[in-house]
Amino acid sequence: MMKISMNNMLFSGKTLFELKATHGLPLDITINEVIIVRKMKITWDEYIECARINNWWDFQIIDSIEIALQDSGLEKDMISEIINRTKLYMLKYIHPKMIND
Repeated sequence: MMKISMNNMLFSGKTLFELKATHGLPLDITINEVIIVRKMKITWDEYIECARINNWWDFQIIDSIEIALQDSGLEKDMISEIINRTKLYMLKYIHPKMIND
């Protein structure tokens, strides 16, 4: 499902994760289509949370995103920005498996 905001068109990170995990669509191809071709933004927080629910560790999430971004043909500055924001999100919202009760 695509989310739409007032100023930008957003592509659901949940949909992005489902396309990869359920349908096997390579992440780099989807990222290329969404970011480069359609000029949309991805809700990476949704992607992260879907991956976490599916028992992915944060290092696996970062690796998959970083490799896919590089393979998609995005500019290095944009890749760095997305990776940095992703890491900040992960630091702010700790992986549920890392919290001791």
